Amino acid sequence: MQLIIESPGMAPDEQLIRFIQQKFQRLERLYDRILKIVVVLRKEKHNRKKNCRVEAHVSAPKKLFFSGLQEEAFEKAAAEVAESLEQQLRRHKTEREEIW
Repeated sequence: MQLIIESPGMAPDEQLIRFIQQKFQRLERLYDRILKIVVVLRKEKHNRKKNCRVEAHVSAPKKLFFSGLQEEAFEKAAAEVAESLEQQLRRHKTEREEIW
């Protein structure tokens, strides 16, 4: 699995990068067919309180999962995005098992 963290216009600190890696590597243990995860961090200017946006795209064979959220801190948004993707992957995995 390839994990790509993009942050246009800003440089995330090492602690944030490790936190994101830890949260999103859990997804690979859940669903081993993941090819790539792209996490995009953005600082929004128009909203004063919730200005940290995290979006994530998970690529698997013939399937693409997406989640995005805007919160007060990148850590909180990343944790909730990872949890949302985990739910999507669990649902997809059970659907695949029902077919087989």
